[in-house]
Amino acid sequence: MEFHNGCTLVHLRVRKWGGEAKALDSDYLADGELPPAKLLKRGQKAVFPPSALTTFDTLRRKAERVLLSKGTRFAGSFLVANDYLEDALELLRQIEGEFAEAKTKFLMEFDSNLDNWLAENAEHERVIRQILDKDYIGAKFDFGYDLLEISPKPGHEFDEEAISSSVLHEVGVLCNQAADGLVGRKNDILPASLVAKLEPMMAKLNAMRFNNGRLVRLLDQFEELENAIPSDGVIKKDDPIIGHVVSFLSTCGSERRLESILNGETSVKTMLQGAHGKLIAEVAEEDHIVITSRARGRSSF
Repeated sequence: MEFHNGCTLVHLRVRKWGGEAKALDSDYLADGELPPAKLLKRGQKAVFPPSALTTFDTLRRKAERVLLSKGTRFAGSFLVANDYLEDALELLRQIEGEFAEAKTKFLMEFDSNLDNWLAENAEHERVIRQILDKDYIGAKFDFGYDLLEISPKPGHEFDEEAISSSVLHEVGVLCNQAADGLVGRKNDILPASLVAKLEPMMAKLNAMRFNNGRLVRLLDQFEELENAIPSDGVIKKDDPIIGHVVSFLSTCGSERRLESILNGETSVKTMLQGAHGKLIAEVAEEDHIVITSRARGRSSF
């Protein structure tokens, strides 16, 4: 199946008031001394506390993460796997409700936030004081989405490899974030927690692979790495498997090094290769047998 047949294009619409107004000539002091950058920059001035608006940016990013978890950016929107679409829409509806609640709270606290901002910057009140219409400002907040079926015109088919490259780039970003979280780890970790580090990338690849050879190969490698992680007990902080996971994630996080996995030059198997060409897991099993045999030998005396 091709990407455009297995996906829906989701156009996310999230708007908010920026808390700024256009700077006027009179806002610049005659002696050349400017108000602080937090109040006046790039021809705009902050007339409202930015901290009161961050919730809306957080919700926008949350919605984007939902769509990216099993989709990819495409044409300024998000190409989302149809098998995941209903789950994604349910989560978007929840975020839409959170956005509406945040807007209500924002308008209720509007006057007190404005008063606090003016008091905090009393020496520059003449710059930031504006006549602000709450109803007009409230209308600038919106959360919604459009669903589009897409198909290329004959002779202008989608570049499937370009789409797969976008998926790989986004997976690489997730890999770097996961690797950073494991580097220098000072505590032991449960196997399930280590596997959980791989799940976002595997879920995305599984949803978006659509028989694309590069995505299928990378997913296979993730699954092989997952199978190499012990299923029980506790993984010590200095266990080699953690280093192997970090190494694999770091490789996937570099576009150039990722190619070595996609073209077969590097694999999880080679990364896990231990002494005498044996897999780490095989060496560990042999060590376990030897240690057990020795223990039995000692107990016979």
